[in-house]
Amino acid sequence: MPAEVNFFNVGQGDCTLIVFYGKDPTKGEAAVLVDFGTTNEISHKFNGPVALDTVRMYDHVPTEIVKKLAALKSPNTLDLLILTHPDQDHYNLMSHLLFTRGATEGEKTETFRFKVRNVLYAGKLDEYTNIRVRGPHMKKVLQDWDKHKTASGEQAIENVPRALTAEVVTPELLVPMPGGGAKAGLYLIAGMTASPDLGPPAAKKARSGTELPSEERANRHSIALMLLGEAAAGGKAQRVFLMADTGHEVESVLMSRTGPGWDIGLQKTGMSWLKAGHHGSAVSTTPEWLDFIKPDGIFISAGTSKNYKHPRLSHLKKIMESWKSNSPVIPAVQPNVADTELPGIGYFADIVGVLPRTPTPGKPLNNFLTEPGVRGVATSLVRYIDEADGRVDIESVGYDWHLTIDSRGPNTYLLTYS
Repeated sequence: MPAEVNFFNVGQGDCTLIVFYGKDPTKGEAAVLVDFGTTNEISHKFNGPVALDTVRMYDHVPTEIVKKLAALKSPNTLDLLILTHPDQDHYNLMSHLLFTRGATEGEKTETFRFKVRNVLYAGKLDEYTNIRVRGPHMKKVLQDWDKHKTASGEQAIENVPRALTAEVVTPELLVPMPGGGAKAGLYLIAGMTASPDLGPPAAKKARSGTELPSEERANRHSIALMLLGEAAAGGKAQRVFLMADTGHEVESVLMSRTGPGWDIGLQKTGMSWLKAGHHGSAVSTTPEWLDFIKPDGIFISAGTSKNYKHPRLSHLKKIMESWKSNSPVIPAVQPNVADTELPGIGYFADIVGVLPRTPTPGKPLNNFLTEPGVRGVATSLVRYIDEADGRVDIESVGYDWHLTIDSRGPNTYLLTYS
């Protein structure tokens, strides 16, 4: 049965909503939210080619999530909330989503917009203390899990939030796909990874016996997920990898996983999709990992933050070269009725490269630049408007991507953007 994966554009951050459908294509049967945070708010591009300054992502994303949850068979219910790790750009807007807003900007309520059945998080609860807009931080929300109410007076979080405290060594089925067969569903495939540094030297190495820096530790401990679709004739089944901020160490560990419990398989049998780790940075999405899972489509959460510069052209070129070398099935993209031009690809130009692009005279490197779109590789952020365009304010323009697997049966899909 179909599962819709919504990759929301939050700039430098992450937010993914998965909705599972049964026989009724209009009523979802379960929903999972993976992260919601940012360090650079942005506008969305939709309903035309001009950015709407009044529509900010921190209003748009909650509206879209609430709308999809309201249409479930059990309306206004989130089956599972996952906080992949305590980097603020993955969770600092979560309370903004969970709690209803007051009539004015200065008001707030303690009422949840919807019910949350289960919560799974990695890392220490004490680390979830950043907020982007008004509202309690997630440490307090989860500590007081049994005190929150919905508008109808029900307990908002039904069960004790679950902390992932040990390394994931065998996959765990978190949410089965309705009617998808015994194996289809969303799996926890990595988390709290403690293995020593492995793989290519793309990231800093930790000295033996020393504690990793907090951000490196959080990234390595990130929760990674795989959505496995229904098997078609011949055993072909789609896979969607959600890699959070995992880097090459976790990718190497996953490539080594064999034996009992790993019969779900990580290697490609049908269409394969990848939400690239760590925003497409050089510490993740190695050629070895791409050769192993052979994705047909790659999604990258991009942002214009000059502190991070993800993704950089130098690494994006390597990603695209590896992607092309694996002879992917180039995905069909259903155009948006109001905006039929394929969204572009955005990156930081740390090199003068051929993606291809023509360097603009007088345009310095390390700016966020845009290439024409490519079917199969997508960045959430596609355009950066700066003062050179006659604007005194700095805005960014991007897209949400919507992937529905098994849309018309096993190993079929529908890919759209908005």
